[in-house]
Amino acid sequence: GEKFAAALEIKPDDQVALNTWGIALKDQAKSKEGDEADALFALAGEKYAAALEIKPDDQVALNTWGIALSDQAKSKDGDEADALFALAAEKLVHANIIRLGWGSYDLACIAALTGREDECRKWLEDSRDTGHLPSKQHLEEDTDLDSMRDTDWFKEFLETLPD
Repeated sequence: GEKFAAALEIKPDDQVALNTWGIALKDQAKSKEGDEADALFALAGEKYAAALEIKPDDQVALNTWGIALSDQAKSKDGDEADALFALAAEKLVHANIIRLGWGSYDLACIAALTGREDECRKWLEDSRDTGHLPSKQHLEEDTDLDSMRDTDWFKEFLETLPD
């Protein structure tokens, strides 16, 4: 944090530094639990918001903020998880509007995590069609997609991908 703060003293409008600081805080939050994790996720959100104040059409900040909210949602249950997944989806859809395909894969993961199979399929296809789909191996190992693994369409989708 000290390094990012120092960089921002030199160049206060550096949205890349703010976004990267948000990513670092999100990664820290994932290694914590409870209030400590929530505080770090909140700080990450502040950095993403500040980056977007500087550059409102920054699909990278929107995408990384959406991922952070989704990561936080995974540590929650019920309405709290649903609300965080909804906020994450908002950010990712916005990123996807700015640059087609940018939020698609992560939207597919949120759909899988929240039991929306048709939506998951739609977003995976969109991710593939826009050139933003991770590797087949990544899809095979991503635990966010576990609820889709045994569906026929997901198996067929994987078969269409190069090894």
